[in-house]
Amino acid sequence: MTFLQFLQIYPGPIASVGGFCIWGANRMHNSELEHYVKAVNEVTDRVIKISDEEVPEGYELSIERVEGEEEIFDVSLVEKSEEPDENPEATAL
Repeated sequence: MTFLQFLQIYPGPIASVGGFCIWGANRMHNSELEHYVKAVNEVTDRVIKISDEEVPEGYELSIERVEGEEEIFDVSLVEKSEEPDENPEATAL
């Protein structure tokens, strides 16, 4: 039996196993991302000791990854904008 014939005979179980594999991989990816974001937030909270009261009104802290560097971030004070952030890697505190 060829692979195509095998697929035609058992489409449901094959699709179910494939869907389960994709779901599991996506769940693992999201778990790693949450762990990474939590670790970055813990480090920035420990290193950057700026309370919310110290940030001027109309401004917010912006943390952006430095290009070409994996674990170096640029922390700056930027004006708040009503538009959504164009840079998905930037995280405002």
